[in-house]
Amino acid sequence: MHAIPVRGNGTRTLVDCLREMSLFEGLEMAAIERFAAVASEVVARSGAVVFKQGDACRGLYVVVSGQVKLALG
Repeated sequence: MHAIPVRGNGTRTLVDCLREMSLFEGLEMAAIERFAAVASEVVARSGAVVFKQGDACRGLYVVVSGQVKLALG
């Protein structure tokens, strides 16, 4: 498995970031590594719309750096 560096997080990998998130708490390392292996990095600029209400589900977004604003409508 490749160590995917996470932009803006120094030498931390995606696996490192996921391990620290409560969503992945209790998962074995192998499961976290499998999740990271199929993940794709999405970089969004401030104010960008990543998805809108009603869009078809195309995956799970996990924020490893920055902030997200959620709005209905």
